[in-house]
Amino acid sequence: MNDNNRELALLQLAGQMSTRGEWCGAAYLQALSYLLDLSSENSCGFAHYWYRGGPYSALVAETLETLRANGLICHDPVVLPAGPSYRCTSAAEKRLASGDTSRSSHLIDTFLNHPGKQRLLLARATYALANHSGKPLEWLEELGTKTEEATESLNAAKELLASRCRPPVAS
Repeated sequence: MNDNNRELALLQLAGQMSTRGEWCGAAYLQALSYLLDLSSENSCGFAHYWYRGGPYSALVAETLETLRANGLICHDPVVLPAGPSYRCTSAAEKRLASGDTSRSSHLIDTFLNHPGKQRLLLARATYALANHSGKPLEWLEELGTKTEEATESLNAAKELLASRCRPPVAS
């Protein structure tokens, strides 16, 4: 995937989070981009690795800085203790107007369905499934996650991966 498509993917994620009135800091965008890479048919190739308690990609961080330098995203005021939240500018909104957001929309829905403090756990659970397939629950518990929360997040991660970021079909 090229840089233009990566930028568009991050703009879609940031745009949908801020449109819904949600905090959209770097930690959430790292988690969401990881979930998008693993659960969608068209990987962005962000090359995440484990860093400080979650999936991290230097390419995501670099792309966010590029988007900010090019005036496509900006920071909203700092929300303590979370930090600044990214928001798309009007230039980004124009760029997003023609794109299909159904996959990222389903991903955002799944992410926001997790209680606030457990949203990053969804990315950790997905990482556990992808990298610790033998014992993902035990690995999450070693990180200090409560068994019930880890089990719920693993189930949500399995559903997201199986969905391939497609919303469920209404019956």
